Amino acid sequence: MNIPGIVKELVLLISPALPYLAPAGEEMLKKVGGNLGTAISQNAIKVWTLLNSEIVLKPPALEEALKDVSKNPEDEDAQASLRLQLKKLLESNPELTQKLSEMMASSEVKKEIISITQVARDHGVQIGYVSGSVTNK
Repeated sequence: MNIPGIVKELVLLISPALPYLAPAGEEMLKKVGGNLGTAISQNAIKVWTLLNSEIVLKPPALEEALKDVSKNPEDEDAQASLRLQLKKLLESNPELTQKLSEMMASSEVKKEIISITQVARDHGVQIGYVSGSVTNK
């Protein structure tokens, strides 16, 4: 399994959603999950729910990385820290890695991971990054 690839896509998917998901916890997701669809993706909710249910005791460094990305989802340094912590977690948990790999491989999730960031500056538009893949069927 390509753990670095899984982790990269995982962080791209959940980073924008973490401000809504991380402090919410599972109970809030159950109460308002259906209403969060406009603010965050259902795929991010599914992935976060799996991660949260599988990680009972989060290592302190992972907790800190999640908090940092929750505070500033676009911070590349915070995302790098989260990628590193998730990589360590997946390397030590093959069962979780397999579940996430299957989830991340679905065409529905792949389409969502393609991400284009545009930043408008001084009457111009800059393309920040394009990442991901699409499978045509």
